[in-house]
Amino acid sequence: MAERKNTEFDRPGGYATPRGATQIQRESAAGMPAADIRLLGDEVAPHVPANTAVEPVHHSDDPDTRLYVGDCRDVIPNLPDHGQVDLIFADPPFNWDVPYDEWSDGMPRAEYERFTFDWLDVCVDALAPNGSIWVNIPDDTAAEIVMHLKRRGLTMINWCAWHFRFGQHRDSSFIMSKVHVLYFAKDADNRIWNPDSIL
Repeated sequence: MAERKNTEFDRPGGYATPRGATQIQRESAAGMPAADIRLLGDEVAPHVPANTAVEPVHHSDDPDTRLYVGDCRDVIPNLPDHGQVDLIFADPPFNWDVPYDEWSDGMPRAEYERFTFDWLDVCVDALAPNGSIWVNIPDDTAAEIVMHLKRRGLTMINWCAWHFRFGQHRDSSFIMSKVHVLYFAKDADNRIWNPDSIL
C-alpha cells in the first residue's frame, strides 16, 4: 500500500514537520547547560576578545552593507549592532590542512575545537533574541558543534546535508561529497522564518 501524504497543514506541495520534533530539541537545549558535558576543546584556554573599536573596510548605505576584516573572535564582539543580529551563516575553516596564506588550517584537535567554540560563542552572543545561526561543517566536527550549541541553550531546528559534486578525486577513501549545515535558533518559538519567500 502506498504511503499517504500528510495534508494536515496549510503548505501546498510540502510535508508537515513531525509533531513534537522541535519540542524535543527545545527540551534537550534547556537541559544541556546543566549537563556538564566536556569536550576536548574545553581543556584549552579560551580566546579573550580584544576590546577595541572596529571599522568596516568597505561600506554601502543602500542597502546597509559593511565588510569587516579580521579575526571574527575580536571583530564580532565589537560590532555596533552586537546582540541585534538576525541571522549568521558561518562557513569556518575545516582544519583539513589547506594552505590559506597566514592561517593555520592544521591545528591540533583540542586547539581547533577551542577555536571553534570561541567563534561560535561570539556569534551566539551577537544574535538578537529571535536570531538564528547556520553552521556549514564537515563530518569530523559536526557532533562537537551540535553539542556546544545545545549547551549554550540554542535549539536545533534542522540538521541539513549539503551534497556537492566538485573536488571528488580521492585514491585513499570514499569521496567527501557532503557537509552538514546546522540550523539553530536562540528561541525556536520566536525566530524569523519566511517559508513563503523560500518556496
